[in-house]
Formats: sequence, C-alpha cells, structure tokens
Amino acid sequence: IELEAGQDVIVYAAGEEYDKWQGYKDAVTGETKIGLSYGKLCQSVKPGNIILIADGAISIEVQKILGEKELLGKVINSHKLGQRKNCNLPGVKVDIPVLTEKDIDDLQNFAAKHQMDFVAASFVQSKADVLFIRKVLDGAGGHNVKIISKIENAEGLRNFDEILEVTDGIMVARGDLGMEIPVEKVPLAQK
Repeated sequence: IELEAGQDVIVYAAGEEYDKWQGYKDAVTGETKIGLSYGKLCQSVKPGNIILIADGAISIEVQKILGEKELLGKVINSHKLGQRKNCNLPGVKVDIPVLTEKDIDDLQNFAAKHQMDFVAASFVQSKADVLFIRKVLDGAGGHNVKIISKIENAEGLRNFDEILEVTDGIMVARGDLGMEIPVEKVPLAQK
C-alpha cells in the first residue's frame, strides 16, 4: 500500500486476527485502511501521538479515535507499506504481556526442560515482567536459567533500576529504543 504524506488513513487494531486481516487502498476514492497487530492501540494512544512503522520509515499522527478498534491518522511522510512491519509508539505505555502463550510454552518445555543457561526477554517494561518470567521458569524446574532483560522502549528505560534489581543481565536494543527516545540520547541511556 502506497502511503502519501498528508493523506488520511484509518488504522485498525487487528489484535489476534492480525494474520487474517488485510489492509487496502481504494484506487478510486483513495480511502486507505491499514492494520496493526496491537489490539489495544485505540485505548493506548490519543490524538497527537505518533505511530512509527517499519523502523520509522512511516510516521502517522493520530488525529481521532473512531472506536474501540479504529482510529483516524494522518500520514506524515510518503512511503510504501509492506506486510508485517514493526511498529513503535513513542511515549506510549503499551499494554501487552511480556510473554505470549507460545513464549510460556517455549520457556517451560524448552528452556527449563533443557536447562538453558540464559533466556532473553524482549520488551521488558517493569520488575513485574521479570518476576513473571522467573515464576514461569521456576514452575517448570528452570531455577538456574538466567534472565537477560531487553530494554527496548521508554517504559523499560523509566523502570530500569527496578528491573536491574531482579534480572540477571540487561541488553539495550538501540534500534528500538531510538524509535522511542531521541536518537542522540540512546548512547547515554545504554551506558
């Protein structure tokens, strides 16, 4: 889908049905609808927030929340949108669990079962996230499996000290963090 600077776009929070949902751009009217996998998008953002897609190649400013699953945005820069691109919401606390059901299964039936040395947890935002991962591992006999917490967004950075109290190691994902905070502040945040 070709997105053009200044055009309106409807963003659909597809959630679990993301892999079955398909966006479109009407050739006659230009009406454009795209989908994002974050199901709580419309509850998390507000007008004025920026949605960054494809490592920031596409920027959309939230104009209006239309409903529980849809919002109206304005495209800031022209770019072609492909399938399954990542999304960042700078300054927005995202309400997603640190572990999916598949992650839990992987921790229990692979990492703990095979006594892995380390696991890396993406998008850790709080101490509670690390404690939940620890509980899942311990419950499956993975008491000795160490947890590396990846700091990838502003919320994780804000809660860095409390995360550090309970994790075994830290990894800073500079690329993702650079979407969340000014890029010139990333080296200092990493240090």
